[in-house]
Amino acid sequence: MSVVPAEIEIELVLHALLRELVEEAGPIRLGLPTGATPASAFAAAAERHPALAAHASTVAFARDDAVIRGDATLRDGDRLEVLPPVSGG
Repeated sequence: MSVVPAEIEIELVLHALLRELVEEAGPIRLGLPTGATPASAFAAAAERHPALAAHASTVAFARDDAVIRGDATLRDGDRLEVLPPVSGG
């Protein structure tokens, strides 16, 4: 019988404008409950850095070089990339 940890640790990597909104340099380390999602991880980061909150509905998430949904389940040790909307022409 394996024991499921009550908490996972991840790294949240902010890109572009999002990185400019926080005081921390480099990835943000977060301890989250098991079953956490990219959306809940971003919400936890926004509690620490309130300027991020305004972007919660427009960001995209990537893990292992693949875009993932905001309701995907995170795993212990994940490196979650947070990407702002991109436009161009």
